[in-house]
Amino acid sequence: HEARGDVDTALDFLKRAIEAQPSVASLYAQAAIIYRDAARLKDGLKILEQGDAATNGTSAELNYLLGLFYIEVDDLDSAVVHAERAYKLGYPLPGLAAKLRRRGRPLE
Repeated sequence: HEARGDVDTALDFLKRAIEAQPSVASLYAQAAIIYRDAARLKDGLKILEQGDAATNGTSAELNYLLGLFYIEVDDLDSAVVHAERAYKLGYPLPGLAAKLRRRGRPLE
């Protein structure tokens, strides 16, 4: 639906899937990406935070995305917190750490 420009239907589908399976991190991640692509970063952050709570902070993917989204809204303190969590949980891609380093916030 998103590929055809029907963002609302795509998000409705994902919201129903989240209601049915609230602990599936990838559903929150996909919804957040759709929100970002629609220039709705705050909505994307909200759904990511919901997913992080629903997965008890155990999803490396959601923490990585939270870090990226927080950089985009210029909340570097929150970005660092989530980046550290993502990497501690084993997230393999270095892009978030590189973005933070370029913004003067290298990870320890």
